[in-house]
Amino acid sequence: MPIRKFFADTSLERKVSFKMKVAFFMSEKHSGRGGTEQVLLDIFESLHAQKIECTLYHLQQFSYPNFLEKLSGSDCFYNTLPQFLTRKHLLRPRLLFRYYNEKSKADMMHRIAEDRPDVLLVVNLNPEFAPYIKLFKTLCPDTPVLSYLHLAINNKLHEQSTAEFLNLFDAHLAISSGMQKDLFAVNPNKPIYLVYNPIKEAAPIRRPQAVTKFVYLGRCEDRNKRVYELLNIMKRLRGNWTLDIFGNGGDAPQEIARIEAFIAAHLSDKVKFHGWQENPWAMIEEASALLLHSNANDEVQPLVLCEAMIRGIPCVSSFCTSGLRDIFVPDKNGWLYDIDDEEACQKILQAIIDKAVVLPPPQMVMETMRKFSTSQVTLNFIAALTNAQNQQN
Repeated sequence: MPIRKFFADTSLERKVSFKMKVAFFMSEKHSGRGGTEQVLLDIFESLHAQKIECTLYHLQQFSYPNFLEKLSGSDCFYNTLPQFLTRKHLLRPRLLFRYYNEKSKADMMHRIAEDRPDVLLVVNLNPEFAPYIKLFKTLCPDTPVLSYLHLAINNKLHEQSTAEFLNLFDAHLAISSGMQKDLFAVNPNKPIYLVYNPIKEAAPIRRPQAVTKFVYLGRCEDRNKRVYELLNIMKRLRGNWTLDIFGNGGDAPQEIARIEAFIAAHLSDKVKFHGWQENPWAMIEEASALLLHSNANDEVQPLVLCEAMIRGIPCVSSFCTSGLRDIFVPDKNGWLYDIDDEEACQKILQAIIDKAVVLPPPQMVMETMRKFSTSQVTLNFIAALTNAQNQQN
């Protein structure tokens, strides 16, 4: 059965006369606590303020569904799988599961078509969903369908299924210039709009004087974020420094136990693990630099870097995505090192501790984030949606 949630304040829905309806579709499972979800919260809020109605359609429930309660819009969950088929056991009838799974996807496309959006945005890169995008385009031939991807695609561009899937879209929204370039390599004849991710303004966070305070915010796992590897590097640092870690293990909770054991054995006087926090920035009173040691598997435009810089905190990051070229400004907001160069990472951190490098002033760091401001990104977004509509008509 479909579950429909409208505005928390239903009187608001009746009063607002919307000038555009935008459907966002997610086919993959998300936690409700990730960067993509935070971007959607900000985009929904800013577009709603501009009288653009937004609805999130999703086939998978969120691990932390309170995310949906924060949306400045509505969401529609539709999955016709009988409950006994959602249990993972060996006796599950595969053909029956496949039938209901495919039926849910088709039913969702019919549901979106019934709501008659002006634009459909697809958030996930999922080539297996290609038949259902085609179905929607058959049902609503005048509605432009755009990709709005938040994970890296450069390592999938050689796959024919990826190219064919991306070719289904009438246009693309790119959240970084690197993604814009990757999409152009596959779809040179399709409009590609560079919109970036929005960053809300925030008060600057103080710089400590006596001790160097590093912070890490994000998933605490080693496959993509490489937190365990980062701790191994920091074990070799000298001097007066601390590290505060905020985050959980994502889909790999065993990583937390491994990280906590390493901290207890080697860095108990330097590193404090806070776990996942609803609002970690409210807990950070002072910070010298934010750290990111990701690899190149899934990053496009790491939101946490922009969240730190908008607060005047410079960042030290591995060069894990071409999207960092949009964020980092030499000598103004931080330092980059090659993704596998542990020695370079260690040297940068040690230089900050030893005050061998001067941290850029908070106001200078904050100024580099102007193009990511919510107001500017909202203008980019509306211009892209309007152009897509005009080109379709």
